Amino acid sequence: MESQCYESIQLSLNPNSESRRIGEEALKKLELDPDFSSFLVKIAQSHDATEQVRQFSLIILKTYIDTRWNLGCEKYSDGPIASQNAYSLSCMARYDWPDEWPTLFNQLLEQLSVGDANQQYSSLLVFKELITRDLSSDQLLELSLLLSELKKFFSSSNVLGIEEKTISIQILEEGIEILSLVNHKGAASDSLNINNLVSEWIQILIQILQIKITPSSVDLVALKYSTAKTLHKVSMAFPKVYSEYSEALIVCVWAEVSTYYTDYESQFLTPDSLPQKKTEWTASFTLDDSSAIDLSMYISMLLEYFDFALRQKNSKKIFIDGHLNANLNTDNFLYSLISTCVCYLQISQSSAELWSSDANEFILEEEDTSSNYSVRLASKDLLLSLVKRFPKECINAFKNILLQKLEGSQVNQFLNGFSNESILFSLELMSFEILSALKSSNDPSLDQIIRRAISEILIPGVTTPYNLFLTARSFIVASIYFDYLPPQSLSHMIEFAINQSQVLQNNPNYFEVYSHLVVQLCSIKACTKFCALTSADVIKPYLTEIIIKSVKLSDSLDQDSLTVPLECILAALKVDQSIYTTVEPVVGQLILDLWKIHYLDSLLESLFADILIKLSSTQDSFVLVFNRFAPALVSTFNEESADQIPSAIEMITSIIRGGGERSTIPTECINAIFPHLMKVLLTFKDSEIAQNGQECLKYLVQNGLYQISQYNDHNVSGLQLLFEFIESALSPDCSESSALFVGDLVAKIVIKSNTTNIISGDNLAKLVYLVLRKLAVAKSSVLVSSLLPPICYLLTKSASQVVDLLSGIMVVDNGGIEKSGLDAFISSWTENALDIQGVYFNKVSIAAMISVLMLNDSRIYQINVNSEEELFNPDVKPLKFNLRSRSKVAPIEYKKIPSPVKMIKLLIEEYLSNQDGDEGKAIGLNRKISKSRVNEDENLDDSWDEMEDEFDSEDENGFENGGEMFTSDLIDDFGAHSRMYKQFKKYDSDSEYDEVDDEDMKKDPIYNMDTSLMIKEMFIGVNSTNPEFYSYLENFLTKSEKSTLERIVSN
Repeated sequence: MESQCYESIQLSLNPNSESRRIGEEALKKLELDPDFSSFLVKIAQSHDATEQVRQFSLIILKTYIDTRWNLGCEKYSDGPIASQNAYSLSCMARYDWPDEWPTLFNQLLEQLSVGDANQQYSSLLVFKELITRDLSSDQLLELSLLLSELKKFFSSSNVLGIEEKTISIQILEEGIEILSLVNHKGAASDSLNINNLVSEWIQILIQILQIKITPSSVDLVALKYSTAKTLHKVSMAFPKVYSEYSEALIVCVWAEVSTYYTDYESQFLTPDSLPQKKTEWTASFTLDDSSAIDLSMYISMLLEYFDFALRQKNSKKIFIDGHLNANLNTDNFLYSLISTCVCYLQISQSSAELWSSDANEFILEEEDTSSNYSVRLASKDLLLSLVKRFPKECINAFKNILLQKLEGSQVNQFLNGFSNESILFSLELMSFEILSALKSSNDPSLDQIIRRAISEILIPGVTTPYNLFLTARSFIVASIYFDYLPPQSLSHMIEFAINQSQVLQNNPNYFEVYSHLVVQLCSIKACTKFCALTSADVIKPYLTEIIIKSVKLSDSLDQDSLTVPLECILAALKVDQSIYTTVEPVVGQLILDLWKIHYLDSLLESLFADILIKLSSTQDSFVLVFNRFAPALVSTFNEESADQIPSAIEMITSIIRGGGERSTIPTECINAIFPHLMKVLLTFKDSEIAQNGQECLKYLVQNGLYQISQYNDHNVSGLQLLFEFIESALSPDCSESSALFVGDLVAKIVIKSNTTNIISGDNLAKLVYLVLRKLAVAKSSVLVSSLLPPICYLLTKSASQVVDLLSGIMVVDNGGIEKSGLDAFISSWTENALDIQGVYFNKVSIAAMISVLMLNDSRIYQINVNSEEELFNPDVKPLKFNLRSRSKVAPIEYKKIPSPVKMIKLLIEEYLSNQDGDEGKAIGLNRKISKSRVNEDENLDDSWDEMEDEFDSEDENGFENGGEMFTSDLIDDFGAHSRMYKQFKKYDSDSEYDEVDDEDMKKDPIYNMDTSLMIKEMFIGVNSTNPEFYSYLENFLTKSEKSTLERIVSN
């Protein structure tokens, strides 16, 4: 059989196609033999076989293993035979070691210790794959033996090559995570002296960093890169061990960053045409992802290490107090580090060439969405971290750096356009802190230096352009520091950003720079900021020109860059409604054309929606937008493919929402959209279509319920269609994800009916029944909390009648038990009241609780609900947290208390959350997520991440009440991405901001109700009329609740 296999391989390598076919078919038959893999191994080891046959046998073996051991992973589909062979062996080891092949590890370790250079290299490759994919804390002993053996490779007497040492460091990097997982265990891990092992490796890593790279030892960049990367993991996994060496590492890393700048400059910043240009240092071998490691990647990793060091407890001592200045060879480490950052911020020649030929890549870098991590990005991240950690000190240091540049120090280094661009880019990155410092007026010299930089660097960069990236950056920075432009320069700068023809008339040589797409995109970004930041009186005369330029530019852009002109159009529309009818023909057609192409792009779709909301918000412009979009959007409903329908519904929602800001929707518009929308919603069983449709219906109801009620087609009324959809979405058998927004829709219907009386009597009772039926079986607190507001709203209007109605309705819960609607609602309400979204609906819930309590209805007292106190469960060990996995194994059970008591507890909690002081803040934080979120619907996404929030609690006020919130506002905050992210986290849900669109909500007295005052008045009233009630509560309230209640009543 072995000879047959050998002959088949020879035939498969034959130049004759027929011979190859015969050989390949024979090999396929041989694959069925269980000894096929051993035949291939013997052939590969045979010295009698030709090299070509031996290599091909290994390739076949690798393919064979991939299909049987590796479940289809193709990490090394190409590459050297040795790597593929090592990978194949690791694939087998994944399943066969240690059970089927117990001696494998020791065999490899022995080969690593006493084998020749080729055997050592092959063993390292296998170990790297093995530890990356398969090793766990169960093999701690083996891992410690391996790492101890690898240390020998770094002794002075060892002659192992740089590539082999690099692989050893990669093995260490992967092993660190395993070591950290078991480091907290007892004697088993202590006996292996893990901390000592890690300590010894840190010393080795420091020694590696101290080795100097020379033109004859370029491969060291890969070793040092892997070393710096490993140090990141060590510092995070073993902070106590790392702390002993932290200062030595700072000194070492700083020496590398500062020393190699000259080499980096000559290799990556110097144009090819200059004699100073040097060949880039790039390792001769690649890493796992086949990427070639060069000096720039090593520098990026070092700068990233400083970013980590900033988060350490001793960072102030090192970066500010100058604790290590003597060892760092600097009088002011922070100054030196920021100065170096500014140097490394310069655009490399390769990036300049790429961005010059592809402006989309430039935009990706600007928006932090590029897949390429560069020295520039690492410098940017470090500078942002520095100014966030030490704002005052960083501004002072940068001020002095900027002054030295302006005074002419280091002229040779900062003469060209790229260096000036890095200065302006630094001003942009630090703009939030610098502008705050300028407004405080504590440092007049800062004001003078900023104005001087604008006059001597920025304005010449715009008016006498010689570097397109400097000109592009100058436009952006001018739009941020517009208050510090020379007198009368703001209007000129806006004009330059829109149209550079005035300069071109006198200097046609500037055309190449001004016309470049990078400059045009940045001028549009500048216009966006001018619209958002300057006064309306200044920018209004230019709005139409800005919009027209943005529209024209959009025609030449790819998908990745389209956000720039679209954000500019939106910013301009926000300034002045009077231009809507003028610009609608160009803007409306642009959005429609782009939507037809990019309807699946969620980011662009959000911008389309925001623009349509604004553009359709006046009566005249609404008609123009509706007539333009309605035919195209409705036509998608008739297509067989449903992929475009959700987005089409989203566009309709935006137009209807915008049109409802000033008046009700015309009947002809409702008739043109409503029946087609209902047909789609009742036909397609798609959750995305259902959710978008529910949102669209909510706005149709809000702005045109009367028109819907008047619609009739072949004796089918609009209300019949509406109720049919609601009944379908709230069916007990319908998935919960498809009904997430039905509660908002029903709430809108109920609120509108209160003022118009369009839906009442049996129809209203049917709505309540449908909601109760779904509440009884709902599992997700997200769905439950969305279904509560409609009934809560009815309770605020007529509590007694609604309680009677609920009592007369019977529903069936998940266990098949029939219960009254009142029981189902009260249980769900008290369990999920804290999860109700939106300020208005929260107030409605509170007002409804007060109304129900004031009824003093015995039927309410008979309903027992869950308290916060858990019942003892012997199957569950006491843990600090109630994790979802624990609750699924042994469901958490709670003590039962009367529902009025639970309502009192919730009202006390609400009262506390609105009070000042630490107690109120603590309650406010605790109520964000109620315990009911532990058991979410398994049909929904059950995955969750535990992430540490790295953002501070700045911007306490969040968004202004009543203000508009657009998705695009969350995309671009002029570079302050972290601050905008913090605001986004506070942005709870759409419903809270939708309230300002609904005049009926705003007119409701509950909208402006002081909930604390209302709760307080209720408690005082109960105390005066029924003081015995508080004696009844005594056994149910916590000490804190009792104290709060006594404080309320006594006041």
